[in-house]
Amino acid sequence: MNDTRFEHIMGLLRERIPSLADELDQDFRLGRAVPVRAVPHESDMRERSKRLADNDLQPLGRADMVVVPYSDDERGTSINEALLTLAETMYRSRLALLKTATAHGMDTTIQFGDPEFEEPSRIDLSIEVERARVARDLVRTLLSGGSISGKEMSDE
Repeated sequence: MNDTRFEHIMGLLRERIPSLADELDQDFRLGRAVPVRAVPHESDMRERSKRLADNDLQPLGRADMVVVPYSDDERGTSINEALLTLAETMYRSRLALLKTATAHGMDTTIQFGDPEFEEPSRIDLSIEVERARVARDLVRTLLSGGSISGKEMSDE
């Protein structure tokens, strides 16, 4: 994933799912911890060793961990995994709530607000489960390289 595509995708996430974008931004800024033996470039290790020696610190051992930046491919994979996890969680949590309500003979329409003071908002769990299933399936399709129709992308 090149920088232009990455910035475009992160821009969309900042608009539509800011909390996820913030979490990914933080992860990408911090880098990822890897064992010293997994650092791919010898020059990186020489530079790290030099900085440690310049500051009178012990050299890194083979069991030590170092922080390295994410590669372009790793950033793309992280975004994909985060989107799929979010979509799966949305679907499964709504489905579990619907199953629980049904199993206990409860109304599957949730009402928010006090009818004495305002018109309550309502959420039908059956509809929400279906919406979350469609969203999850769209994410799966897009991440597998498939294409989707305009109908599938509508807000309904």
